[in-house]
Amino acid sequence: MQPIYDQYSEDNTIVWEDIQFLPNRFEVWHSGQKTKEGEILYPVVLNLEKNSRGILGLEQIKVTHTEVELYDVVSYKNWFDMIGTQGNRILLMTVPTETNINSIGMQALQHKWPHSRYSHQFKSNEPFACSLFTIELLLLENQAYAT
Repeated sequence: MQPIYDQYSEDNTIVWEDIQFLPNRFEVWHSGQKTKEGEILYPVVLNLEKNSRGILGLEQIKVTHTEVELYDVVSYKNWFDMIGTQGNRILLMTVPTETNINSIGMQALQHKWPHSRYSHQFKSNEPFACSLFTIELLLLENQAYAT
């Protein structure tokens, strides 16, 4: 039975607080297809930090994990420019105007959200978005969307 996740107002940007959580599972999607899923054994840490790679030195959300099973598909340290809400998820995302990603997911983000930077070339294990799902505001699951 699918859990009933919290619902959020559509397309809201939100203020971020640093957290560490232990989701119970993960999914990785490539080109609209789920390519990997499994249980998570180690915490995921989300911090708001300055990153020289970001736009004009603005703060970004840094997501780190130590889940060895994910290293081949999602880098252990990832940076996202923006955070917002969409239906049943909190969405971390980087939405460049120009990019090497040509997917429906990226096109949807570019259409729906303000662009967070002019250009970015994503690495093969660098996600452009990450969905966080909560139940009663407890983080339980995350999904990374990569090239």
